[in-house]
This record gives sequence, structure tokens and C-alpha cells, in this order.
Amino acid sequence: MRPNLRVILLCICLLPLNNVQAQHATKLLRFGVKGGINLVDYPFGHDMFKSDNREGFFIGPNLLIHVPIVGLDLDIAALYNDRKTVAVNEEKIHQKAIDIPLYLRKDFRILGPLGIFVGAGPQVSFQMGDKDFSLRDVNWKLKESYLSVNVGGGVTLSNLQLAVNYGIPIGDTANVEWKDAVDKTLHVHSKDKIWQLSLSVLF
Repeated sequence: MRPNLRVILLCICLLPLNNVQAQHATKLLRFGVKGGINLVDYPFGHDMFKSDNREGFFIGPNLLIHVPIVGLDLDIAALYNDRKTVAVNEEKIHQKAIDIPLYLRKDFRILGPLGIFVGAGPQVSFQMGDKDFSLRDVNWKLKESYLSVNVGGGVTLSNLQLAVNYGIPIGDTANVEWKDAVDKTLHVHSKDKIWQLSLSVLF
């Protein structure tokens, strides 16, 4: 057998192995885009998509990393979050922030491409734009950054992921100052908890 023919046959034999390795590498690391809405109240209900139950939207890239040794996934994202939330007396403030959530997830395959997952992890948020708001006799000052803990879960279908998360701040997210009837300055610390509904598309 000629040397060139041997090389060709060897390459043909290695093609299936290369395809398997490529597919395996793709599953270990997947890029995507995540977007969704911020919800005011508990999200499960017939009125969850009404305009008065939405506080704004978020969108940005995300990365899903599979850790085969422990059978878990790391889901990290960088999200632009644009919200208009009620501060006091039905007055709203416009918040813009960059959220960086990191989830440790466990996926459960149900049937074929259909599965469910649960997860939790920290999130750090960096406020952008205006941070000081004057609302009648109230001054609302957002913190430059704050840390949260997110918990949630969702459904996967092939390269789509639908999730519901709840964010619990660690510490305060804003300082509130106003004057009462006797002209005394009062200080209150705010904790900004929120539900989020998101959809991710992985490539």
C-alpha cells in the first residue's frame, strides 16, 4: 500500500472521533443572548404581563459552562438593566445598571431536548446614570454598587431556556432621606428585591 493511501485511510478513520470531540467541546462551552422583564409582584398569574406589573427590561450576552466532574453548569451573564420602579407615594425613579449574575445550576433531562433546571448564585450590580433623585420632599440616593443572591429555575428546550429568578439584595440598595412635620431629617435604608422572567438563546 502506498504511503499516501495509508495517510488518507487514517484520516478517514479519525473523522468520527474528531466529530465526537467537537460536539463534546460545544456542550462544555456555549455562548448566548439573554433578555427579559423585571416584575413587580409574584410572577405566576393571569396578570403577570400587564404593564403595571412590569418595571423594565434587561438584555445582554451570557455564557454557559458545563463542569462534567460535578455534573453542574455555571451560567454567567453581563446584562444591561433598565428599570422604572416605584420609590414612594407612587413616584418612580429610573434606574440603569449593569448586572453580572453567576448561577450554579443543576439540569435534569426529561425527554429528548426537553429539560428543567434549578440554580442559585451571587450577582453584583453597578449603577449607571443618575443616582440622586428628588421626589417632592424625599431624596432617594442609589448606591454605586450592591450584591444580591439570586435563586430560580426554568425549562430548557434545545437551545432555548425560559427562567424565573428572584433577587435578594445583601445589604441596602439605596438611602432615603426626607423631612417630617417637625422639620427633622429621617434616614431610611432601602432593599430592592425583584422577580425576573428571562429567555436565553444559546448558540
